[in-house]
Amino acid sequence: MRIFEIMMLVGNVMLWIVDRWFWRKAVGVTGCLAIGIALFHFIFEGYRWQMVPLYALTAGYLLYLFVKTRRRKERSKQSHSIRSFLLPFLLAVSAILPILLPVLKIDSPSGPYSVGTVTYHWTDASREEILTDTPNDRRELLVQLWYPAQIDQASSKALYIPEYRQFGQAMQQEYKIPAFIFHYLRYVKTNSYVMPPLAVKQSQYPLIVFSHGLPGTRFTSTSQMEELASNGYLVAAIQHPYYAMTTVFPDQRIAPKTKKLPAVIDIDGWDRMIEVWVKDAQFVLDQFEKLNQQDPQGLLTGKINVDKIGMLGHSFGGAATIQTLYADQRLKAGINMDGTPFGKTIVNGLKQPFMQMKTEVVESNKDVEPTEQQLAKIGVTKQAYDKYKTEIPIRNRVLFGNGGGYAVTIRGIKHMSFTDYYLWSPGLRLMDGLKLSPMQARHIINSYVLAFFDKYLNQKASTILDEPISPFMEVTVEKK
Repeated sequence: MRIFEIMMLVGNVMLWIVDRWFWRKAVGVTGCLAIGIALFHFIFEGYRWQMVPLYALTAGYLLYLFVKTRRRKERSKQSHSIRSFLLPFLLAVSAILPILLPVLKIDSPSGPYSVGTVTYHWTDASREEILTDTPNDRRELLVQLWYPAQIDQASSKALYIPEYRQFGQAMQQEYKIPAFIFHYLRYVKTNSYVMPPLAVKQSQYPLIVFSHGLPGTRFTSTSQMEELASNGYLVAAIQHPYYAMTTVFPDQRIAPKTKKLPAVIDIDGWDRMIEVWVKDAQFVLDQFEKLNQQDPQGLLTGKINVDKIGMLGHSFGGAATIQTLYADQRLKAGINMDGTPFGKTIVNGLKQPFMQMKTEVVESNKDVEPTEQQLAKIGVTKQAYDKYKTEIPIRNRVLFGNGGGYAVTIRGIKHMSFTDYYLWSPGLRLMDGLKLSPMQARHIINSYVLAFFDKYLNQKASTILDEPISPFMEVTVEKK
């Protein structure tokens, strides 16, 4: 809850206390204070629907107190008992929604730089868009860049989700959650500023490309992007249209998430699809090379160290990272965050340094095979299931090649801990049974991601990866 929202709740508690134990003048003063807090809330924080029960309770209780003081009647024991138990109950109920769906706050990044951000809309004229029916449609991408910045008093903070309305509509279509629920996200701001100048402390900066999970978006890991940028990296998050939850182009055209996705363990289908994401990443690398030569906005000309480019991705984006490392030697290092290695089998392993980050998997019923009827329900044959079960472990074993790297296992987190997902609601944390808080998980994950790129892109002599024992008891590091 935001500061004036908390104060509104506290104000109602004070009204109840004063009404129960103190005199009429104190009730009047406290009531005026409650009205003032509500006005400040609407002016400086803004209305959101989660607060409606508390708005109604505040207005109703103030009206009751006004009527009561006007009538000057003695309170009956029955009405006193009702207020004693009913009001605390209503206050508790009123606080549930704003607590479960808070105006989330992204922790400030730890690095020495302020962070700027800008979003690019690019069209790859060489590629047809295969997921639309429009003839001659070309592949379009949105890419959001976070970077070390110089800010001044005129700089304004960027919104977390600028297209929050369209995002809500996409969530309604995908998960049947009413779209209006997400409208309060218009109040969520990041720690990044809208297109300030690049910091001048370094003449050039390393570039890291990020690929989200499916269905994710370019902003799903904003906290991680800001952390890297604050530590001296240019970080470009690709939004893969028709695979992201929803994509809104600058002219307000919408690319919805495609329904043409393979079944969960259809390895051949996912292998084919990964090629689109790899080409997306390579096209983005091409575009940044062009910006480095001549940026029309004057932001990046000559500022990208093209010899220090890395990539990381989460889930399916992690698989895309593996395949892009394999296909493009412009990438000097890469990280897969809990992604299944779909795509081509990596013959002789990756040439670049690589880090595999994963959650600890507790196996249960590992000997129980699904029936053909169960597989048919998810659209998979027994042959496809057997191929998936056999092939994926083999692919994982051959990832590390001459480049070496690390396998990092983190206990107490879940697959979505690698994103901002658990910041959205404490209810999500409870449902998934997280042992580590989102803040702890982000700190651990960001520490290892930063250490890896510091070592292999910035040639830092010593990082936590080189320590014989991890400083985090939840982490196991295996050097490859």
